[in-house]
Amino acid sequence: MDDMKNALEAVCRLLYELDCRYECHVFGDEAYGWLKSGEYSITVKNPNADRNMDIDFQSEASLFFAEWHGHFPFEESKELCAVIKGIVRNELCSTAHFHGDDLRWGGSCLSCRDKPRIFDFQRVDTVDETIAAYAETWNGSKDVNEIRFKFWDTKFDRTVVIGENS
Repeated sequence: MDDMKNALEAVCRLLYELDCRYECHVFGDEAYGWLKSGEYSITVKNPNADRNMDIDFQSEASLFFAEWHGHFPFEESKELCAVIKGIVRNELCSTAHFHGDDLRWGGSCLSCRDKPRIFDFQRVDTVDETIAAYAETWNGSKDVNEIRFKFWDTKFDRTVVIGENS
């Protein structure tokens, strides 16, 4: 329980430092029926778009942004805070790929806008590196393959189509 409170306090301190508007929800809040006693959910309000960030504090911290989500043990609150900061500063984005004529969701990850980053849990490629990796995999594919990069500020958003006709 102390680890959860420490992680929650670290995230709230960071959001204050980043000058982010946020709401903290607890068990009993009507729209947050999945929360149990002692659990929390933070909604970080995005001033640029209708694309908020949600962070749930249950058995671990779960961060949701656009079409990506990640899980962080409470002991890894530094990693969690680094990802939150990266998203809010438009250094990191949600990357999701879709395929087929009906654009079925095929997975998601994080990408970096400018330079790759190393976290304890993974290396995060740049947008261009991600596009190159998908292009290598999908080049010549008869399916429609789409990658959507979504940033905190939508002016950086990008959609790339890769396949036989691209």
